[in-house]
Formats: sequence, structure tokens, C-alpha cells
Amino acid sequence: MSAGSVVSVKLTNKHKIRGKLGAINDGGFELQSVKDGEISSQSLTYEEVKSIKQHGKGMSTAAKVALGALAGAGILIVVGVAMAYANN
Repeated sequence: MSAGSVVSVKLTNKHKIRGKLGAINDGGFELQSVKDGEISSQSLTYEEVKSIKQHGKGMSTAAKVALGALAGAGILIVVGVAMAYANN
């Protein structure tokens, strides 16, 4: 995960925080979250963190299907044009 990634962090004290990763270093990281309409930054050590889950990584299944369909259609068009050109 890199800085700017949207994550959910479960802490060892059972609290859960969602926000964007800020600066990351050997001892921990900063988490930027919105609280009462204002952006706050919280420094967390790795010892405080039980788990971390990244949100919004990669393409959705629908996007992958659409991309595959477009690639397939593009190949069919290229093959069709090549066959038409070869027959003339």
C-alpha cells in the first residue's frame, strides 16, 4: 500500500478508523480522516494496529468484463478488415 490509499484500520483497542494513508515510516504511519467536517491526521504505530484493509484497489469485475469485451471486439474488427483487404 502506498500513501494516498484509502484504508480501514482496526486497532488493538477494538476501534475502527477509515481514512487515507499519509506518511509511512518504519515505526508507523499517519492516517488522515474526516471528523465533524474537518480533516484530521492521526499518527499510529504498528503496535496499535490489529489489521488494515485497502479499499478501491484494482478494477471491479464489471470493468474487467467490459475491457475484455472491448478487446475481443477490437480483435474481430482487425481480423474482419484484414480478411476483406485480402479478398480484394
